[in-house]
Amino acid sequence: MSENDVCDHPGCAMGPFPTCDIARKHRYRYHSVPIPFLIGGNEYVLGQSNGHYSCPLQGCKFISKKRENIQKHVNVAHNASVKIKVFDTPEFVVASKQVLDQDSGVHDGTGNLIWSEDVWSYDLVPEGPSHQDVCSRDPSFDVDSSIVSLSPSVDYLMSNDVLDSLGVCLHIQLRVLICYSCKVALTSGMVSGHRKNHHNACQVPSATMESFLEYCLQSNVYEKPEHVKIPTAGGPPVQMIASPVEGFSCTASADCVYAVKDLGTIQRHSRSKHGVTGLKGIQYQSCLVQHIFTAIGNSYFEVGQNIAPSARPDIKSTLKATFLPAVELSLVVPANTERERTPLMRFMGWDKFKVELRINPAQRRAAEQIKKKHSDDEFRGILTCLAAAVQDHMTRASTILDGHPHRLSLSKILLYGDAIPRETDNHWRPVSDENVEYPSFVVQFMRSIMRAHLGFPLNFLFELSVAQTLCLEELVIVLRDENASPRKRMISYHNFAWSLVDTDPDLALRADGNFCEASVLTPDLAKFKYLCNVTSLLEALMDKDQDMDSIHSDDHDRVARVHDRVLRLGRPTTFNIVYEMQQYASSLSITIGVHTMHMDKLRDGIQRLLQVSKSHYSALTNDLFMLKVVPEQVKDDLTNSTCGYSLLSEGPFF
Repeated sequence: MSENDVCDHPGCAMGPFPTCDIARKHRYRYHSVPIPFLIGGNEYVLGQSNGHYSCPLQGCKFISKKRENIQKHVNVAHNASVKIKVFDTPEFVVASKQVLDQDSGVHDGTGNLIWSEDVWSYDLVPEGPSHQDVCSRDPSFDVDSSIVSLSPSVDYLMSNDVLDSLGVCLHIQLRVLICYSCKVALTSGMVSGHRKNHHNACQVPSATMESFLEYCLQSNVYEKPEHVKIPTAGGPPVQMIASPVEGFSCTASADCVYAVKDLGTIQRHSRSKHGVTGLKGIQYQSCLVQHIFTAIGNSYFEVGQNIAPSARPDIKSTLKATFLPAVELSLVVPANTERERTPLMRFMGWDKFKVELRINPAQRRAAEQIKKKHSDDEFRGILTCLAAAVQDHMTRASTILDGHPHRLSLSKILLYGDAIPRETDNHWRPVSDENVEYPSFVVQFMRSIMRAHLGFPLNFLFELSVAQTLCLEELVIVLRDENASPRKRMISYHNFAWSLVDTDPDLALRADGNFCEASVLTPDLAKFKYLCNVTSLLEALMDKDQDMDSIHSDDHDRVARVHDRVLRLGRPTTFNIVYEMQQYASSLSITIGVHTMHMDKLRDGIQRLLQVSKSHYSALTNDLFMLKVVPEQVKDDLTNSTCGYSLLSEGPFF
């Protein structure tokens, strides 16, 4: 028993009471007075005369001496059997702090203004969760209507702390509660049993349940399922409950809104309600139907098929799209001392590169967007054609030596030129057909160059020479030509790829304006080296002016000349720039004692192990591969270079 469980009404000596519930019942029984209540958007209060209470609604002459009778009359006769409080204690009335408008006031049964703002400016509801905390009343709501209209794309779900503690929210238009986890509709009288039967929940504390029931009473939440009004036929689906299913609706008369899931029930309805005797006379149509409650009578209603459903706004996406980009917070923090600069940063000098652009939020977002996947109609389909040309280029490079009598020799010459070491059997190998990372990387790189050339709003420009620019413009013309063959587009792309002589720092630029670590950069450099190798091989062996490539008697000399021109170590070529950068980055990310890690040997060893593993797997499964490509429902963002990222970070695994 608490010290507060006493009657504090002036002149009452009752108490203390054993529980707060008994104290509340005492105050309500002996000290309650009529309070204002809402019906149809208007406020009323019971009239009092000679110990009798009179109904205040227009034209109603009901009078009763007992509070229970007048309370029941208001609920049943004027509020569709929905409970509404018309009595409360003066202390609760004072504590609620809801001020009445002077122009509306509160009227008694004769229509006279009995409480105005000058006389009454206290609260009308007890403390705790109130209807105003959750929603605003619709002044056009008609309590006498048998149906409720729902508007498309409107979020009708509201909640507060008490509802959240019970795992439900309120549908303010239907005046029912919806369980968050089960996605089923509930009335106020169903919540306690539902929690016990479906969630194994312990008994709700009496204070919480009292606040919950008080809130439901103020918000006109239905207590019984049979009192709930169904939505207007042809409207949007109800949020968060079972999705609409195929069903039937009656078309026998314009005012019949009967809908059901099965055909047999609609036939019985036609016979009983419309007097139809034969099957030919039954009038119905196929439609989508939905029901508010499960296993409770027949409460299906028709749902419109081309109406946008109501939806709750995605707060997380909205914040990411609007709030976060608007925060002009610099994520590029320069090192205060030389000691704070990483070895890779000191070697490359990237932290000194265009700092004013990298700290610009708009430029950071543009740098991130320029690497994103393209749409089919972006730049009138040029990027889609470019991606196809890159894929054809990679495929041709991996197959051009197929059937060649000197395949092994040419693969070694591509790596070593005319000075192949005797003690090595290492040679160039194309990546596996299942490998999608290398083609995707090349597509992303070439797409970024193309976007920058076509006017993408990024100031991190790709510095192209005059010859490279001419090749790029020629590629754009060919990609725009709808009559160009795939081989012509592939060769035009090859000419541009062959013309590239330098890399751009944007290759290592992250979305936050900083640059990648050595461990992240090294795999990308390996992909760029592979691009140099395949482009060099095709430059040596491909017949650009022919529809087909053939074997030449001087293929050895061709490959050797190309190697000496662009791949031989010691020359200032794109390949050697990437090679030296990769070796240095690898030495920073992976070391064995004091020795430098040579990534070519490491990757060659890994590739051999993978081939051995693949052969063992083939023998074990009799050449039956379970998955050759990543399933469509599995997302693998190859552009995400965040440390620790993998496809297991995406749905359905995460």
